[in-house]
Amino acid sequence: MTALTPASRAPLFLPLQFVGRNAALIARRIWLPCLAGAISIYGFFSAYMLELQSYLSHPQDSVGSRVLGIAALALLVLVFLHSLVVGRIAQLALGMPSTKGDFLGVTRAEWRLYTGNLQFCIVLLLFILAFFGFQGVTERLGWSQGPALFVLQGAFLFWLAARLWFLLPPVCMTQGSGEVLVAAWRQSRGRVWRIVLQFAAILLTAYLVQAAVGMFLHAVDLIAPLPSSAALAGYVSSYRQNLLPMVVMINIAYIVFAVLTAATAAHVYAGQRTDVTAA
Repeated sequence: MTALTPASRAPLFLPLQFVGRNAALIARRIWLPCLAGAISIYGFFSAYMLELQSYLSHPQDSVGSRVLGIAALALLVLVFLHSLVVGRIAQLALGMPSTKGDFLGVTRAEWRLYTGNLQFCIVLLLFILAFFGFQGVTERLGWSQGPALFVLQGAFLFWLAARLWFLLPPVCMTQGSGEVLVAAWRQSRGRVWRIVLQFAAILLTAYLVQAAVGMFLHAVDLIAPLPSSAALAGYVSSYRQNLLPMVVMINIAYIVFAVLTAATAAHVYAGQRTDVTAA
C-alpha cells in the first residue's frame, strides 16, 4: 500500500496519486458494498416508482404510506452501505490494517460511522423542516421570497456538511469513544474553508464523471430521451424505463465521490493530529 503523504497543503488537494497507486486495494475493500448498493438502488427505486405510479393514478393513504416506507428503508440501507465504503477507504488511507468485523462482518468503528451518518441525516431533516416552517410563516405574513433565500439554505447545508459530515470517516476509524458529530465538528475547526473548497472540487469531479457517462449512454442509445412535456406520471414511467442505465451512471459517479471524499478527509484529519499518520 502507498500511503498518503502530507506533502501537499494546497486547498484543492485531492489524493489522486494515492487512489491511483492503491486502486486494486480500494476495489478489493469496497466492491461488495458498492455492488450491494447498486442492487439496492435498483430494487428500491423500482418499488418506489411502481408505488408512486399507483399513487398518482389512484391516490390512497395506504399507497402513500408504502411510498414513504420504501423511501425510509432505502435511506437506512444505503447509508449503511455508504458507511462501509467510506470507512474502509479512510482506514486504508490512514494506513490502518484491515480488521474482521465483530458483528455481521462489520467492525465497531463502521457501526459508529453508520450511527454518525444517521445522526447527521436527522440534523439535516430538522433543519429542512425548520426552513419549510419559516417559509410558511413568511408566506402567511406576505413577505416576498426571492431566490436568495434558497441560495442561503443551500449554502448553509453545504457548510454544515463540511463541518459535521466530511471528517466523520477518519474520526470514527481512529476514535473508539465519544460523540462522533461533536468530534468531527471540533476537528474541522480552523479548516472549514479548505474543506469547503475540497468538498466542492470532489462534487464537481463526480458531476463531470456522471455527465460523461450519461453522454456516452445517450450516444449509444442506452438511455431513452425523457419527455419534453408530460405529466408527472409520464416522467415516472420514463424513469422506470431508463432505471438500469441510470443506476449504472449514478453508481460510477458515487464511487468517484466516495473514494475521493474518504481519502481527502483522511488526509485533512491526519494533517492536524500528531498521533495519526496518513497513509
